[in-house]
Amino acid sequence: MATVISTAVLRNKATELVFKDESTAGTLSAAPTGTDGAAEQSFVLTDAPVWEQAVNTSTFSETGAQLITQDQSTNYVEFANTSFNFMAKPNGAGSPAENYLLLKFFGAVATSGEYAYSFTNQSNTFTTWALTDSNFMTAASGSIFNEMTVSISKEGNLVYNISAMANRLYYGGQSTVASISTNAITLNAPVQAGLTGLATSNLFFAGEPIIVYNNSSGASRGTTTVSSVSGNVINVASAPASIDADDVVLPTIATATASTLSPLSMKNASVYMGADGLSQANLFASGNQITVQNAEITINRDIQAPGLQDLTGSVYPSASYVIGNDISISGTFTLNAAPNQLSAASRFIDDDLVGVGIQVDDGSGQFVRFVMPYCRVTATNGGDLVATSTINFTVVKGAGATDASRFKLVYDSA
Repeated sequence: MATVISTAVLRNKATELVFKDESTAGTLSAAPTGTDGAAEQSFVLTDAPVWEQAVNTSTFSETGAQLITQDQSTNYVEFANTSFNFMAKPNGAGSPAENYLLLKFFGAVATSGEYAYSFTNQSNTFTTWALTDSNFMTAASGSIFNEMTVSISKEGNLVYNISAMANRLYYGGQSTVASISTNAITLNAPVQAGLTGLATSNLFFAGEPIIVYNNSSGASRGTTTVSSVSGNVINVASAPASIDADDVVLPTIATATASTLSPLSMKNASVYMGADGLSQANLFASGNQITVQNAEITINRDIQAPGLQDLTGSVYPSASYVIGNDISISGTFTLNAAPNQLSAASRFIDDDLVGVGIQVDDGSGQFVRFVMPYCRVTATNGGDLVATSTINFTVVKGAGATDASRFKLVYDSA
């Protein structure tokens, strides 16, 4: 069957996604290999990321007889932004499916009897590679996570929402071969989803992995990587054998087999409040459980990007990130002031330094815990419990000697 240029409507839901470490911050990683590990991870999200990258401009005008005299010049390109939504897929006391992403956010994990994620001062970057079923590629270099939000209720699965930024977006499309000379492939006018008249440099970029198909039989000629683009010519690392005119050139990424681990249902979620400084086991004791309707946690790494206006000889910002003033962790939960828990819950409104724990488990022994031994709490309505109250908590250092003793995200099994 012949391979044809896709003119299908882009389906974000069909996106293949790979995260891969960068050797140099802000420079595209090597092409994905399709092998998951410490430096690369194929992953399935609940929704495909949609990146936005704005251009900063200045407006100017000059005198003249015309009435419309304004024009604009480009100053620099802002950092790109998106968010990733992915479900927790625990593996008992072993590595969860989302281990790579959690390490990119938190920085450290202890694996002695459990997987416990905590913060360390790191800002290592990665490239986010995405490819749709209509052969449209996006690569975001200098990717880094900034803020995580988790909402807990009795409905659905545990989902992490993490905001991300990147210093540059690259776009890969599709075209056909006009001619080839050694490792230089001259392309016909590029076509992407029905668009014509585009320059090759709009749809191919250095570092882009591509695949070439025989346009008559549909058979693959092989894969290679674009090393440079000049006009309608792409230079490749090593040209696939036997390329003919009108063969189809498409972006490609190698992906690993999707994880078979199951998402974690929130139907058995529970919340605990106890004295400050308790061990994990004591904080999550049954006597500390309180009944709430829902809970939410927001974790902000306060990533700052001082490289936005660096004079680098490029309109794109440098991927020089630093953690700002402080990592902040806060949240809320809605408390029903039922008679059977008034005495247990009301004391925490006056005793404002407490331990807070949130647990989500699937009923089979696997669980995820947010362990926060030192929190300041406040309540709405002047601090008095009413029929329904919103309790606000903020993680503080308390008597914890390390970041891991002040907050950790734990995967384990009973």
